[in-house]
Amino acid sequence: MPTKARHPARAPRRRPVDAAGGRSELRELQATVAALRDELERARIDEETRIQTAMTAAHEEITILRDTIQTLRDEMDRARLAAVEERDTLAGDWRRQLQEAQSTVVSLRAQLEQR
Repeated sequence: MPTKARHPARAPRRRPVDAAGGRSELRELQATVAALRDELERARIDEETRIQTAMTAAHEEITILRDTIQTLRDEMDRARLAAVEERDTLAGDWRRQLQEAQSTVVSLRAQLEQR
């Protein structure tokens, strides 16, 4: 049986980097990192601003709704009081008319009995 010759794995060849090129690439990478950090910070600030705006709008809406609820409650209480007052007035008028009718009946009976 023939045997195959084994070749050891070769490491990839590295290109020689001159010192000036390496420094230039390093500066470019540092500038890219700084730009990405700035962009990430702007995105974070924008997101916080959007959240703050949404929270403010929600709080304003809650305040408006609470005020509306209170206004409606006050209006309902006034309407209820007005209805109670009207009922009491009508009940008083009815009692007065009933008393007048009863007085009239008593008066007419008295007149009939005198004849």
